[in-house]
Amino acid sequence: MDSWLRRATPLVLLLLALLAWFEEFLPGRDYLAREFGDKFVLRFVLGLLCLYVLMLVLERQQMEGLFKQVLGQFKDFHQTQGGSVQPAGAQGAAGSAAEEKARSEAIQILVAALDSEDPKVVSGALENLQRLTGQRLGADKAAWQSWMREHL
Repeated sequence: MDSWLRRATPLVLLLLALLAWFEEFLPGRDYLAREFGDKFVLRFVLGLLCLYVLMLVLERQQMEGLFKQVLGQFKDFHQTQGGSVQPAGAQGAAGSAAEEKARSEAIQILVAALDSEDPKVVSGALENLQRLTGQRLGADKAAWQSWMREHL
């Protein structure tokens, strides 16, 4: 459902806007007005919009929960490995392509987590970004994205 929700958002919003803007040209408008009142279309559009926003909020909460879970697992992994996660360039020839790909993906996820409104998620993301990269760029997402463009 998450994928469907993200892809359908622009179309649903456009459809709701068109319904509200062109209500007077809606087929069966007179019948709907007699049966449900003059403001039926407006109430219908508003109700659908509220439900859709609720679905988006629930998806966002689910994504934050997943970020927290990923950050927790990353922290657990780091602790069980005895802090063996090394910054960029420290692996030398021993680092495989798969490890670099996993590291790059982890950094991208952690940078995305900087947008979270939950301070625990942001601080966990920063802590793990610093461990992975050896850089201290703070919570500035643009700085991290710039660093990623140069180093990944």
